[in-house]
Amino acid sequence: MKTEIETHGVFSHKTPYVIAVVSIWNLLFFLDFFNIITKDLSSIPVGSGAITALGLLFLTSFLVLISKRYRKIVLKEGRVLKHLKKRLYFVMFTSGLMILLFYVVTNIHWLDMLFNNL
Repeated sequence: MKTEIETHGVFSHKTPYVIAVVSIWNLLFFLDFFNIITKDLSSIPVGSGAITALGLLFLTSFLVLISKRYRKIVLKEGRVLKHLKKRLYFVMFTSGLMILLFYVVTNIHWLDMLFNNL
């Protein structure tokens, strides 16, 4: 008898979905990389493209958690939320934290203004 993982494979998402998300992810990071090359090299290399890519990761994880219709589109047959829940929460936590930190780092002048006014 084959187990569920042997039948459906280790990866739980459908291949076209993964290709689309990774392509968009890379495009967003490439736009930031292109901006670094063409503009001032002394600026912080994390821009809106990286933050948007992390937002995409957060949003897709969140949608898998809350939407049955989205889950049906994204996950392979036989995969259930129970198997993915911990991973999705971890991805949402780390990507949300990175979004927050990157936003703070890229807008550090707001912090300077805040501390100078105190």
